[in-house]
Amino acid sequence: MNFKIFFFALFISCSSLFAQDLDIQKKIDSVHSQISKIKTSDSLNIAKQHYRVGNYYQISLIKDSAYFYYQKAEKVFRQYNSRFELARTLFGIAVLQTNDKDYTGSEVTLFEAIAILDELVQTNEVRKYKAYIYNSLGIVFDELDLFDDAIEYLEKSLSIKRTLEGDFERSIGLTLNNMLKAYWRSGKFDLAFQTYNIIYNNKSLINNYPELHVLALGNYAYALFLSNNHEELPGLYLRALKISDSIDDTYNSIIINQHLAEFYKAKNKIDSAKYYAYKAKDISENYANDDLLKSLLLLSKIEEGEKAAEHLKAYVELNDSLQKAERKIRNKSARIRFETQQIEQENVKIARERMWLAIISITLLVAGLFVYIIITQRAKNKELQFTKQQQEANEEIYNLMLGEHEKIEEARAFEKQRISQELHDGVLGSFWYTPKLR
Repeated sequence: MNFKIFFFALFISCSSLFAQDLDIQKKIDSVHSQISKIKTSDSLNIAKQHYRVGNYYQISLIKDSAYFYYQKAEKVFRQYNSRFELARTLFGIAVLQTNDKDYTGSEVTLFEAIAILDELVQTNEVRKYKAYIYNSLGIVFDELDLFDDAIEYLEKSLSIKRTLEGDFERSIGLTLNNMLKAYWRSGKFDLAFQTYNIIYNNKSLINNYPELHVLALGNYAYALFLSNNHEELPGLYLRALKISDSIDDTYNSIIINQHLAEFYKAKNKIDSAKYYAYKAKDISENYANDDLLKSLLLLSKIEEGEKAAEHLKAYVELNDSLQKAERKIRNKSARIRFETQQIEQENVKIARERMWLAIISITLLVAGLFVYIIITQRAKNKELQFTKQQQEANEEIYNLMLGEHEKIEEARAFEKQRISQELHDGVLGSFWYTPKLR
């Protein structure tokens, strides 16, 4: 009967996943349809749609396709210096890098995204992505066992999320849960318990997001286990499994089953330990290989003899294949990063060439304007000089004409005077010689 229930639950879970994948595929097809309607010259809009497709593939855990579309979008956003869109895309790539255990690569990508967002106007949307990136940095540093750094960035994320406009209750809960994990991993159990109480006492969060309650409850229970406080165990684990089953959250039940197996192994209840370890292995085969890897290693420690050797061999083989795949992805990511840097350098070179072209053009334009002004001014000066000379010549001609006129007038006056004198002399002479008549 138990097996029937288990397989029925597994069938329901797979059906749910298939329906979810079908829904995501419809969204992807819809975006591709929209892209086909966009003009090929509108590169920026096409890049935004590629970013959306990358998001959908990331949700559906199809990492190669997610990388492909994110990187297509990234190249265009860099080319057009579309800063906010570039930061969002880098965040998506960093999440994929984290999932592929490329923590160093993810760290570099996340810091680049933060540096871009810091330069922008701090709108609610910009600050939202800064909070997401700080949360991811917290996860990365936690995986690198740099717990103080992890907690620092998780606190930064939490501080921003609490001031954002909108509903970020679930997002805040996720960051608190990440802090809870970082605390117990670093051995700060008191802080881990305090953080769990913050989550648990938020009834709205617990009721609205039961999957988050499962995560927090599992982390809290494991912190109790590690601190040798077993009074509430395995009850808390079983409670988390019950909630997980009620919401068909099979994925998050993997780690709880693993922790239950560890607990029963520590209590030397090997049959119960095997039951939960195999249950974790069976469920993890439908999900991420990392969880399967942990389940195989756990079984190699719980089982004995040949079975233990078989699980250990399977663990080694899977671990080797995962490492090769991760190395391949890291190399590919590094190659793409190199190509991206080349594109950035080319863009800088083009920008520099354009700047110099603009400077030279402006210089030539200013020089040409100065030459034009000088030539025009010289022409005006020559024209003014010519006009002045002409005026002087006219004045000289006028003065000459005036002088000639005066001479003529003088000659006329002299001639008149001469004629008058002659007439006068003639009249006097006639009077002198004429005989007197008596």
